[in-house]
Amino acid sequence: MYAKFDTTTASTPRSHRHRWIAAGVLVGLAALAVVAVVTAPDGSAQPTGFACEETSGPDVVTGSGPGDTTNGPAAILGFNHAYYVDRSAEQGRADS
Repeated sequence: MYAKFDTTTASTPRSHRHRWIAAGVLVGLAALAVVAVVTAPDGSAQPTGFACEETSGPDVVTGSGPGDTTNGPAAILGFNHAYYVDRSAEQGRADS
């Protein structure tokens, strides 16, 4: 009247191979995670000094100085300095 199921089946070599493959994949992923954590840069690193040649001409203005609000290119330099060097968006908006 009731169906009988055989739950004592022996594992086959194929199922052992699948378990070893799964274990190998998991070990590989764990090793990659460890390498990623160890080699990841920390967020506390400060930017290194970057020397940018100060140039001001009729067509090109370059530099990394604080700038000012006397003209357009100087205002852009001031915004870039406040935003990227001082890392302050509020100061960048206030200066420009």
